[in-house]
Amino acid sequence: MNHSPGQQNTNPAFTHTTVPDLDDIAPLLRPVIRRSGFGDESVHKRRRIIADLGLDIGDYTPISLPLVSPLIDQYVLMDLPGAHGYVFPELLGSYVVPALLRHWGITAEQAFAAAYRNMEGASAVALDDTPAGTGKPELIELSGEPGDFAGSFPMLDGWYEQVCHALGSNTLLFMPAEGELVLGRNLMGGGTWLWEEIQRRYERAKRPLSPLPYVCDRGRLTPYQPGFESPEFRAVEEASARFTADCYRTQAERLRALRTDGGYNWLVADVIAALRADGTGLTSAPWVAADNTLMPIVNQVIVHDAEADEHFAVPLDLIVGIVQAKPVPDMSPPRYLLRQHPDPATMARLRRVATMH
Repeated sequence: MNHSPGQQNTNPAFTHTTVPDLDDIAPLLRPVIRRSGFGDESVHKRRRIIADLGLDIGDYTPISLPLVSPLIDQYVLMDLPGAHGYVFPELLGSYVVPALLRHWGITAEQAFAAAYRNMEGASAVALDDTPAGTGKPELIELSGEPGDFAGSFPMLDGWYEQVCHALGSNTLLFMPAEGELVLGRNLMGGGTWLWEEIQRRYERAKRPLSPLPYVCDRGRLTPYQPGFESPEFRAVEEASARFTADCYRTQAERLRALRTDGGYNWLVADVIAALRADGTGLTSAPWVAADNTLMPIVNQVIVHDAEADEHFAVPLDLIVGIVQAKPVPDMSPPRYLLRQHPDPATMARLRRVATMH
């Protein structure tokens, strides 16, 4: 493709560099799947550059849309190896940000639409190469030609239906690492050793994405929920709780760095993942004697009663209702702000509801 020089932008972020025009960059946009909070993590690494230029950090945080609530999002990547002749400023990275949308005069929706159009046809070619089934549980590594972005296929309309037609209706999708897509054939109800292989891939990944299996339900990517009696039930529940803890751990590290740098007065609660005796997953987070606690979305909160020197568990939704907690705006993964540790009357109320659950 021939690239014509992009227009010079007066934005100080673009000084001494040429940014491609929309006609040049549009064919290079690709939709990609990342963990929620990836955009915040990405811009966090460049926050000092942005601050030194006196710019709004929100203008350089990659745009995103939810894909699998609340822990998987979609972003627009610029396939920059194909953008020869252009040198992007360090603070932009490889993802579309609001500052670029304004430069090009388009909306986030239009950027996503262009990225999706660029994926048309690639997924069908990749499915043509899948091997014939043996009837036994197996994993199939799916990849197209270089640059096809096979890890993005699950976002495309009708793609899962193509998978089920080619491989069978009980096919599962795995995304253990960014850009990696593995299909699980005949895994529903069997092949537990292959589930362990997915967990190993997730653990070894430099950029892990998710240890969970997925299906498409009415056109939307959603985690696979096996029945209680299924042999994979325990493995899926354990992976789900672990995934929640992993996502929030990454966010907590970033939030604590901001707290150290900026002197913010809040405590970041961590997620503890476990399994109940019946094999169902359980996520918990502590609420200690401190104001302004950022509480993750978990099954239960472990409340510390300092006066009695005791701990007890309360479902998060009950705590939110009792203390009238509000979600923190634009935080991904989402958290609630618990402004004050319970006073004696509120503590007594929390104890009462704890004994009922």
